[in-house]
Amino acid sequence: MDDEADTYNLWRIRKTIMQLCHDKGYLVTQDELDQTLEQFKEQFGDRPSERHPARSDLIVLVAHNDDPTGKYPVIQSPVIMGSNEDRLSKLTGPVKLLEDTSHIA
Repeated sequence: MDDEADTYNLWRIRKTIMQLCHDKGYLVTQDELDQTLEQFKEQFGDRPSERHPARSDLIVLVAHNDDPTGKYPVIQSPVIMGSNEDRLSKLTGPVKLLEDTSHIA
């Protein structure tokens, strides 16, 4: 894949993760939910082949509405290929991990 396609996929994954976190009751701003592709490129870059954005740039810390003092990391997975149903089930993995916070001090 080229940088343009990779950047687009990373943006779509980030938007999906933000929406999933919001739907699960985590604090996500409207700006994060509404981020355009151009805003994503300005914030993170548009050359994944040169590590712009780097994976570490895409880590998100979210707090839950019920406990805003706790912060929970969400790490964006690499681009996931497959059918829409397969991709959605794979993308919910990070959010499912957030629901079990017993391992977080």
